[in-house]
Amino acid sequence: MQRAIEDDPFFRLPPGFQALDLDLAVQTYQRRLPHWRQEGGTYFVTARQADALPPALLQQLREERAAFLQEHQLNPSVAEWKAFHQRQSQVAEGALDGGYGSCVFRDDRNRQFLQAAL
Repeated sequence: MQRAIEDDPFFRLPPGFQALDLDLAVQTYQRRLPHWRQEGGTYFVTARQADALPPALLQQLREERAAFLQEHQLNPSVAEWKAFHQRQSQVAEGALDGGYGSCVFRDDRNRQFLQAAL
């Protein structure tokens, strides 16, 4: 017997979780990444340290990005950009999972400090 996804405890939403409601107003702005805000919304925050990626890999990713943009004359299509971004993200996420750098959030006191700040 197959269970519905709603019945699986892994997929249950935590109490108070408010997903993005596309029928309500959304404020958007951009810094390094796009930001969306919605009154009462639940947010996901990623904290990453500057030394979390090996310098050689970071340089490689920067060079690949520059070559990609040059190849596409600084104007890739949306599909080309999405595919490129996905490939680079997979490499970066894999490296981030490797635990390179000082990893200060391994220490429970530092994690508690970050949690309190948020």
